[in-house]
Amino acid sequence: AEAMAIVGMDAYFGDCAGIENFVDTVKNNRRHFRALPTMRWSGIEKETGLLNQLAFAAPAGAYIDQFEMDFLRFKIPPNDKDQLIPQQLLMMKVADNAAMQAGLKEGANVAVLVAMGVELDLHSYRGRVNLATQIETALARSGVAISEEQRNELTNIAKDSIASAAQLNQYTSFIGNIMASRISSLWDFSGPAITVSAEENSVYRCLSLADNLFRTSDVEAIIVAAVDLAGSAENVFLRSRFAPISVDATSNGINVGEGAGSVVLK
Repeated sequence: AEAMAIVGMDAYFGDCAGIENFVDTVKNNRRHFRALPTMRWSGIEKETGLLNQLAFAAPAGAYIDQFEMDFLRFKIPPNDKDQLIPQQLLMMKVADNAAMQAGLKEGANVAVLVAMGVELDLHSYRGRVNLATQIETALARSGVAISEEQRNELTNIAKDSIASAAQLNQYTSFIGNIMASRISSLWDFSGPAITVSAEENSVYRCLSLADNLFRTSDVEAIIVAAVDLAGSAENVFLRSRFAPISVDATSNGINVGEGAGSVVLK
C-alpha cells in the first residue's frame, strides 16, 4: 500500500457546519448536544403512552435540525412535496464542498466512494403500504362493518398520518447506490461511482478500495464520503434494544449523533 494524501475535505455534524467549525469543535472540546428538534420524529415523541409501553424516551443528541441547500447548483426541483431525502441532500452538499476545496475539475477521471446504510425511516413508507390490509383485518376482527367509501377514507387518513405518498425523487433517493452516482454526475466525473454498505466498517472498506483503485487504475483522485443520520426514531429505538442510550452529553451509553464527512484523496 502507498500513502494517500488528503487534498480536500468537508464535514457537517450536528449543528457543526463546515470544516472550520469542525476543527474549532475538536480543538476546544465543544459539544453539540441538544434536545430533540420539533420536527425530527414527526410527533412520535409526544406519544407518551406508546413510549412508556416501550420503556423508551427521546434522548438529547447532536441532531441536525436543518441545513441550507442550493437546489439550482444540484439541479434538484425545489418541490417541497418531492424532495430527495435529507441523507442524499447532505451527502451531496458535503462531497461537493470537499471537491471544490480540492480544486477538482469537471469531467476529470475521479472516483466517488460513498459509505452509507439504508435510512431506517424507509419503514414508515412500508408501514403506509401495509395499512390497507391491516385495517381490513382489524375491522374484521372487531366485527365492524363500514361502507367501501368509509373504508377508503379511513385508510387514506391513517396512511397520511404515518407518511405522505412517496413521489418520484423521494422514492428513488432511498436507493443507496444512486448517491455516489449523483455526485459523479454533478461533476461529470469519468471514474467509478460506488456505494459501500458494511455498517461500521464502511469507511475503512472505502479507504481500502481507494488504495486498490490508485494501484490498479488511472484515476486522478478519489472522493471518499460518508453519511449517517442516526437520530431517526427508528434508528435510536433499534440501538436502544442493544445498549443504553445517553440521555445527555455526560451520561454513559450510546451518543446519538448525525452528520456527513468527505475527504478527497490523491
